[in-house]
Amino acid sequence: MNVLDLRQRMGKFKIAVHLIEHDPETVMKVMSNFIVFRAENMFSEPVIEYQALSPLFQKVPQGNKMPRYDLIIRNGELLRAERKD
Repeated sequence: MNVLDLRQRMGKFKIAVHLIEHDPETVMKVMSNFIVFRAENMFSEPVIEYQALSPLFQKVPQGNKMPRYDLIIRNGELLRAERKD
């Protein structure tokens, strides 16, 4: 995948603080699929919201809103990223 293609594949997702604190190995494995350019601790819920680039995300035309994704994790493995909007 070239850099120009990857730069169009951006999205937002959340990871629960509980998972980060109690299973950091899984989180590190999952995060190897993303280039994070923003992370924010959300005070309204116990999660970290990330904005990242990933080949798992669909391309976003320039000027369009960045989509949200749910990360589907089972048995310590990232199965897929499901687009929410």
